[in-house]
Amino acid sequence: MVQKYILKFIIISTLLLHCATGNTTEEPEKLGALKPLPQIYQSGQFRAFYSTKDEHVISPEDKNSIPDQTEDVLTQTEAKDIGILDLKPLPQIHQSGQFRVIYFAKGEHAISLEDKNKNSIPDQAEDVLTQTMAAYYLFVETLGFPDPFQSRYFHHANFFDIVMCSQKAAVAEGGLDGEMGLAFDQPQSLHVPGDPEDTVSISFRVASSINAAADQTPAREFFHLIQYGVTFFRNKWFTEGTARWAEYGLRKEDPDRSTPHLAAWPLSNEQATTLFAKDVEAAETFWTPLAAKMNNKGVIPFTPALHKIMPLVYADDQPVFKSMRFPGWMFIRDVLIELNRMDDIAFRELGYQEWSAENQSSPKNNTYIMEAVNTVVTRYKAAFLL
Repeated sequence: MVQKYILKFIIISTLLLHCATGNTTEEPEKLGALKPLPQIYQSGQFRAFYSTKDEHVISPEDKNSIPDQTEDVLTQTEAKDIGILDLKPLPQIHQSGQFRVIYFAKGEHAISLEDKNKNSIPDQAEDVLTQTMAAYYLFVETLGFPDPFQSRYFHHANFFDIVMCSQKAAVAEGGLDGEMGLAFDQPQSLHVPGDPEDTVSISFRVASSINAAADQTPAREFFHLIQYGVTFFRNKWFTEGTARWAEYGLRKEDPDRSTPHLAAWPLSNEQATTLFAKDVEAAETFWTPLAAKMNNKGVIPFTPALHKIMPLVYADDQPVFKSMRFPGWMFIRDVLIELNRMDDIAFRELGYQEWSAENQSSPKNNTYIMEAVNTVVTRYKAAFLL
């Protein structure tokens, strides 16, 4: 009861709600009805909801990308009740709907607090969330790729969480072990302060050093989660190859103009063996040229969701969405959908007892992945001659 009272106090204080309404017991979930949606500054179980625009606006003055007014209210409440000032730095959250970016302002995983557009959100965190949401709007809502939130693996997820962390730290220590990004193929319980105990998330990590305005890692990691929601196959020539291809959706250049043509189709046994040993390189030598050949025009359709993407800009005012051409998107989408069927066949025919990590990446899967590709190529032959 005390925590609930304190939370209401913070909400009312930071949003500067009009006392004249007499409604001082507004439940937190009602805040979703406010337009624009409020920002959140969180520490432990305490959250301050505040607005940077319109009638509930607070003072934008800040020294560390968090409005001083909000920070002071939360700090005073925490210090009085639970002594949270003695705890280690806790993450901050920038949220829009079900999408959250979790970042640190201090410590090993700290991001830059630069705030060029003066909206009290660090540019790095803002840009990572913006690109991830743009990828969702593009691939799922505009192009019809399977929605991770509706997949058989992630349908219980409450949030889509992106954690910004140290590239140098080990994965077990919350880092990336030298990588720029890492997507998790299982729902994650991140224990974000304030979340109910049963909260689970679709999640990936990105390096705290990332500049999303010049790096499509968030879009690539998002695409991995589309893959993980569709199929158990984890062979890298497929997962890394198609994820690298997905970056073109938010790049300026067209993939068919920046990659070599496919040398031959169908592939010889020797060419297939070489392909199966590849990682991200498979995007340039196989997936991108084949997809462009199958669906060369690749015009992105006008949909209501497209109108969500087009206005999106990074903190430096650079547009997130750069081209109406994305050659091959229909082909890659249809291959993914076919793999959803094909992994069931592989499971039976290969005699797997479970989709262990070893089975997910087994070389035995390559035949089935390529069969799915061949099936989709056959469908496209009538319209796009090889």
